[in-house]
Amino acid sequence: MVAYAMRQILIDFARERSAMMRSAVPADGPDPLRPAMRNVQQIVEIGIAMEELERRDLLAAKIVDLHYIAGFTLNETADTLGLSIKQVRYRWDLTRLWLQGRLSA
Repeated sequence: MVAYAMRQILIDFARERSAMMRSAVPADGPDPLRPAMRNVQQIVEIGIAMEELERRDLLAAKIVDLHYIAGFTLNETADTLGLSIKQVRYRWDLTRLWLQGRLSA
């Protein structure tokens, strides 16, 4: 699935960038990379949460990939997965809450 591949590319890039930033810490003064580092770390955390979600509920992970990562509407997501809009909306709402809780912890 293209959305899954997109997510993996973003996460791999963020992990590589995070490693590069950690090795490029200035000797003195404030770290100018700190805000960028936070954004990269957030992407890595989303990736870790999505890997956990895939183990727990593969269909929910596919919904997140299509709706959040690829930008499909919920209707397009339902059509792509062969589900009703009610099924997708229900799973999206539950999964979004789970992800928010997982990422805020």
